[in-house]
Amino acid sequence: MSYSISVIIVTARGDYPIIGLPNTFIFEPTFRSLEKQTFKDFEVVVVDALYPRRRWFMERRFSFPVKYVPPHAGHRFWLDRGLWSVCGMLNTALLHVEGELILRLDDCCEIPDPNFLKRVWEFYQSGYFPMAMHVRYHAGKPARVSNEYLKHGYEARYAIMPVSYTHLTLPTN
Repeated sequence: MSYSISVIIVTARGDYPIIGLPNTFIFEPTFRSLEKQTFKDFEVVVVDALYPRRRWFMERRFSFPVKYVPPHAGHRFWLDRGLWSVCGMLNTALLHVEGELILRLDDCCEIPDPNFLKRVWEFYQSGYFPMAMHVRYHAGKPARVSNEYLKHGYEARYAIMPVSYTHLTLPTN
């Protein structure tokens, strides 16, 4: 089956490293916000350096398909030496995606806009390559997730910047 969007999440961190929320499992914010998306034609591919340690979470029932995979043997050079290899992990994810558009998310991010994937897809369908950036603020400063942050909310500043395909073409010489 193919999808409009493949969301890639790569991770090598421990289970509970979210600053300010020591008891929140790293994937909770990301998967919670993906569940709230109004655009439903997407899959999630998670490449985990600690595979299969978090299989229990990935086997939950989500409203979208999830592929939970280990890093490919050919992409483990740095991991086998105790170093983080985001490029190898992304290459592994690319072997498993079925979407027309690929979107990479951090492993513990939260998407505040339930129409985020819809907007990304619409920009893409309009002939643009969407690039997104999201920064949260609390009390006028970039926010870290904490109980106060969750209780009082935050001000989200994010943008989806459409980039014309013509800016991405390489010279033919």
